[in-house]
Amino acid sequence: MPENRLKISVVIPAYNEATTIGACLESLQGQSVDEVIVVDNNSTDGTADIARSYSGVTVVHEPQQGVVHARTTAFNSANYEIIARIDADTRVMEGWADAIREYFETHPDVDALAGLNYLYGTPVAGWWNGRLDKKTGSRPAGLFSGNNMAMRQQAWQKVRTETSTRTDLFDDIDMALCLTQRVGGTIHQLFEMRAEVSARRYLSSPWEYRQYARAISRTLKHHEMRGMKLNLLLALNRLEHFAVWAVTRPFGKQGATPIPVG
Repeated sequence: MPENRLKISVVIPAYNEATTIGACLESLQGQSVDEVIVVDNNSTDGTADIARSYSGVTVVHEPQQGVVHARTTAFNSANYEIIARIDADTRVMEGWADAIREYFETHPDVDALAGLNYLYGTPVAGWWNGRLDKKTGSRPAGLFSGNNMAMRQQAWQKVRTETSTRTDLFDDIDMALCLTQRVGGTIHQLFEMRAEVSARRYLSSPWEYRQYARAISRTLKHHEMRGMKLNLLLALNRLEHFAVWAVTRPFGKQGATPIPVG
């Protein structure tokens, strides 16, 4: 590859992800990334040891509990021009890193990217993923998700002092809104930036998920975003969860705990 290519740091906040971190790191093998950093947030199940067993993976410990703290340590530890973040249960797909690099190199006005998220671990994956297969190109976006996103290092330097340290907010939504609303950054959704993400949150009952989803509302209120349109979007989010949960629950562990916000 050319010496002047943009370099990519992949960062992965992780807490007790021994059952998923291996497949996540396996998916990064063969991707054109320049470093992989796993931030262990006090795991007790061997997550850090599994991560260390992979060549080229750096493990950093963050003692302050909470996704937002692990996220911040991860981004601050990144050494290269592009910081790509995934979750410990994300599995990036072929061409993922190349798509990120090419888009940033050809779109210097774009500060961050939101990827396209396929599902695994649910009977509806075929239907869900089939719809995504038809998508190509890119479009402007207002948000990104921490399980498949990327940001320029210079954009992180601008936004990192703006982000909240509250553990009861969604750190990725907060960071995206800080980027677009406070420092004038831009986000595009790139359909070629594809990854498989776990459907495990759909194992949580609608009542459990309601508690989890309240963090979305808190995050929007933190940014003074209110109104009927947002209430409708939140209601549709819960309705989508109910529909997928009803199909998924016979095939998974009952009463699964929602993925924690903090």
